[in-house]
Amino acid sequence: MLLLAVVVALAWPDTAATTVRAVFAEATLAHTLLAGAVLATVGVVLTRASRLRGPRAAFARRLAGDAARAVDRAPWVESVGAIAAIAGLVWYALGRARVLPHLFADELIHAELARRVAEYGDFRTRGYGLTSAVVDALAYLVARDGAVAYHLIQALNVVVMALAAFPAYLLARRVVSHRRALVVSALTVFVPWMAYSSLVTTEAAFYPVFLLFVLALVRALERPTALRQLVLGAAVVLAYETRTQAIALVGAVVGAIVVHGWSCGRMRATLRSFAATALAYAVLGLVVAAAVVSGVWNPFGAYQVLLDAMASSFHPRGLLLWTATNVTSLSLGLGIVALLAFPLGVAALLSRRSRDGERAFAAASTAASLAILATVVALCESSYGTGTAGERNLFYVAPLVFIGALAWQERGCPLPRRLTVPVLMVGIGLAFIMPPGSIAAVVDDQTFALWTQLDESGFPPARQMQLAVVVAAILLLLVRRTAVLLLAAALSFVGVAAANDRPPTQPRSIAAAYTWVDRVLPPGAHAKILWVGFTSASECPAPPLTGELAKMEVYTEFFNRRIEPPVHLLADNPARGLGTATVAMTRAGVVVEDGEALRPGFVVADSRIPILGTRVASLSARAVLDGDPEAGALTLWRVDPPLRLRRPAQVASARERRSLGCAR
Repeated sequence: MLLLAVVVALAWPDTAATTVRAVFAEATLAHTLLAGAVLATVGVVLTRASRLRGPRAAFARRLAGDAARAVDRAPWVESVGAIAAIAGLVWYALGRARVLPHLFADELIHAELARRVAEYGDFRTRGYGLTSAVVDALAYLVARDGAVAYHLIQALNVVVMALAAFPAYLLARRVVSHRRALVVSALTVFVPWMAYSSLVTTEAAFYPVFLLFVLALVRALERPTALRQLVLGAAVVLAYETRTQAIALVGAVVGAIVVHGWSCGRMRATLRSFAATALAYAVLGLVVAAAVVSGVWNPFGAYQVLLDAMASSFHPRGLLLWTATNVTSLSLGLGIVALLAFPLGVAALLSRRSRDGERAFAAASTAASLAILATVVALCESSYGTGTAGERNLFYVAPLVFIGALAWQERGCPLPRRLTVPVLMVGIGLAFIMPPGSIAAVVDDQTFALWTQLDESGFPPARQMQLAVVVAAILLLLVRRTAVLLLAAALSFVGVAAANDRPPTQPRSIAAAYTWVDRVLPPGAHAKILWVGFTSASECPAPPLTGELAKMEVYTEFFNRRIEPPVHLLADNPARGLGTATVAMTRAGVVVEDGEALRPGFVVADSRIPILGTRVASLSARAVLDGDPEAGALTLWRVDPPLRLRRPAQVASARERRSLGCAR
């Protein structure tokens, strides 16, 4: 059956996606809450019925036992592999709807890094992670054009992200049974944030790498041999080279060692056993300090601007509010129950009666989760935050939360009063202090897209979420069963995924249309993009289709492999999200940069701004967008050097009146 499902999904991925979307069509917030209530009622009835005796009850128990034994007999690698394969096929089928990139700044950066690795062997990442660039470079090595490479990257991301099921299982086996560990592996690869696999960003690679780091940390805490500490160091480096955010994991290692030593009651012995790590940290710290002082290298890379912004905007109240927003958002995305149970599970695992592996997992998961949360809160508090929660930077901890919650349930759901009351009060309190203004349905926070579906007139989303957290806390106290956690998680997964799913509005072949420049350029030639923008739309309206042309320019840059860094005249392309070099124009119409005339062989520009040279090809908005017959276009010109505008008065008028739309 599994093989048949794989064949069908690979042969007809769009049919598989249509089937899943048929379920999504009914997964509104109202239907999700109703389904939860119905299934909870059925679960209570079945739980009571399971206590009855009789031939039917005996048959049901025997059938369940046979199924459980079949699962136990299968090698764990095969079971986890099957789970990862099914999840990968589902997310690949759904991800095919993403026919064009839409996180322009991030995806432009990482696509360019991958291209440079593939075409020039250039491993300089300009402060961004290297791992994703190397993985994505495989697509550019085998693809014939940028469109095929883009689709291959999406497929690679699904495979890489689905591999997170394996380290998740190995982590779970330290503290829970084989069956529950399989449940964790399934939850890991069916979280709604797997949808990020369709983006050309670092999320896909960092998901399994982060779990590998936690696994290496747990193994080092269990037996701190020199080899295991060396592997831990390599895992930290790999995580950092995947995503600069992982620099926080350097502190997580220290925190985990301290927590583990405290839980064992052998603090000094634990610290001594990590002498090799301490020495490596000392040497590395001196090297990094010297590099920073000399200006050779900055370990924060592109995130240094975030730290600079935080220095001026830091406020304890803001940190508290963003902690509340991010914790509540993640909690809702996981079904609430799991996150409430996680600290209870960690406390149970840190008990002196626990095994070393259990205490090691509790220490490592706590330290790693808090480190990642701290980076997300810092980002949200800075001026670079999006104004809502940062699930895209936080969801990596989801498997750790599920492992801790299931470990708590496997140990009989202990509810020590001194811990249970504060945990539930904090969970509920964070939901109540979360600012309503931070609730927005954006790509960085998928959970809120589900909770903003109901009518806000009498019961706004913030109140809905607060009520949900209170109900989950009551369920945690009264119905301490694994089924409740799994049901809540499953309903949340389906609801959040459905709320963020976008069926395709254009064919996948549309990406190939944007490779128009590579198709006509002579061998070895490159083209430069010249964007002529507007400094103020309020002074004079921009010409029609400027927004569409802005996107077309970005897609042209993204999908063509022989495009040089763009430049702009007057104002930058607002759709790009990244700044480009500013150029000027002389009275004769010559385009200059830093006083030097530009001499590209070919240039791409708005068709309404003719270049002195020969028109080679054009891409009309009507061909790739739902435009009208009068739609604009981009044109590729063979330049008669230097780069010169044929009608400089056109842009001079725009410069004077701050809008090309006023030039006639």
